[in-house]
Amino acid sequence: MWAQLGEVVFDILTAPDSFEGSNSWDYAEHKVVGGKPKLQSTGQGLEELNLGYSLHVSYADPKASLDRFKEAAGKKEPLALMMGSGEYRGRYVITALSETYGHTAPDGRILSISGRLTLKEHVGQTAAPLGEAQILAGESPAVAVKALADAVPETGQEDGVKPWVNPNLLPEDVEASLHDLDITPVEWPDARNVLEKGSELSGWKSSTFVKGVTEVAKAAAGIGATGVNGLATSAAGLLTAGMTTRDPSQAVGMTKGFLSSVPTTAIWQTVQPAMQGDFFGTAATAAKKLAGNRLDTLAQHFPTREAEQMARTLVTRLPVYTKMRGTLLEAANRESPVPRDLFGQGRSFSWMRDQVRFPTT
Repeated sequence: MWAQLGEVVFDILTAPDSFEGSNSWDYAEHKVVGGKPKLQSTGQGLEELNLGYSLHVSYADPKASLDRFKEAAGKKEPLALMMGSGEYRGRYVITALSETYGHTAPDGRILSISGRLTLKEHVGQTAAPLGEAQILAGESPAVAVKALADAVPETGQEDGVKPWVNPNLLPEDVEASLHDLDITPVEWPDARNVLEKGSELSGWKSSTFVKGVTEVAKAAAGIGATGVNGLATSAAGLLTAGMTTRDPSQAVGMTKGFLSSVPTTAIWQTVQPAMQGDFFGTAATAAKKLAGNRLDTLAQHFPTREAEQMARTLVTRLPVYTKMRGTLLEAANRESPVPRDLFGQGRSFSWMRDQVRFPTT
């Protein structure tokens, strides 16, 4: 979770690409005879925040997100703004919402949309909402963030798990999944970080993601990709497949099917040298060159429907895959474990913003 405004959640994929704030201080001007006016401070103005957003159908539902903004604004109520780091910013009302349609489908469906959400600070005496009340009562920010998230209606994710609140991955469960992946105990903290971040990105139940990515990583190890790098690359591939199908088992099937088919294709000699690195990215680049501008010809080179569907997904979403792989490798290379309280304390806005700017072409 990047932040939560009332019941509107900005996760790692839908976070604003710009975040601007402005403050003002008010002065009354008193005229005097024969001299310059005197200024008298009359207080501080209300803070105004401007959140620039950019949404694409490849990683979000632009229309649904826009409707959530409008629904929140239509309530005309102050909304608690809580950052994913646990920082409580206060209460704000939505005063303006702009929208620019970048692309639409032939039937009029919105494919990409951008705009700006304007918030103004609210300092009225209405009752503090859940989460804010806990902070005012002395609870920790992390407790308040969880209270806010738990108060939001479930979103239909598997088993009702909200995408911004994943259960903690138990170390013993994670370690049991790493024995067959040529990952040594020394590397377990790095591997756990990959799994924690990948689970957060997926929005799936943590145990579902760990099981799925372990299956994919075993398939990758079978053709020469091992270690933490192989785990991170496998996780990024699974996440990319998950953008085509929301069903975790189908995403696993697509990814494993692709890995088992690659050695039988014309791209194998290109992919083989990259097995210790970005083998999915290398395969996607080679497949794109092989197919030219006719993605339908990929079916000629992959023996199963699952493998062809994964190849098509990688080719069309290669920039997104690359960004997710980079995010997972960054998580693995942290000196300390990835914090388990959502995004954790100490993350800067610029760091989070860099994680969510996924190119769409």
